[in-house]
Amino acid sequence: MIEVIKEMSEIKDIKQLISLIKKQLPYDSHHDSRKILGSLENALSRKSSAVLFLCQSDQGTYQGFVFANVASGLESGGDYLWINELYIDEKYRHQSLGSQLIEFIEDWCKANELKYILCITHQDNLNAKAFYKKQGFDLSEVTWVSKKVFNKK
Repeated sequence: MIEVIKEMSEIKDIKQLISLIKKQLPYDSHHDSRKILGSLENALSRKSSAVLFLCQSDQGTYQGFVFANVASGLESGGDYLWINELYIDEKYRHQSLGSQLIEFIEDWCKANELKYILCITHQDNLNAKAFYKKQGFDLSEVTWVSKKVFNKK
């Protein structure tokens, strides 16, 4: 079963979700449960355009998720979905859950009149690239450009 989560109150088991998110984060990122909870609270606030697609078993076990944002662009000619993270717990891989999530998200995007689905993966992540290609995504080389901007208090 896949749920669309847009507010914190819709998450049935926050501890289980935080545990799943921790598995997805890089080993060198020092995220503790409080930081993850704070990030979720920020992302799933009413002012945010974030969407969490949560895949769970019939028994309520969280198996994977896609965390994304609805954005708008001049080039796209309308709104699109930017996938920040896609993660399937290792115990549930190779059971088509990732494909089911993408198919669900495509239908959700159509129903919400979004024009595109975009994401980025590391050039060396051959498994992710093969997965996205199999799902019908176009792959191209990009240069990721970023800059941290924050207010010091």
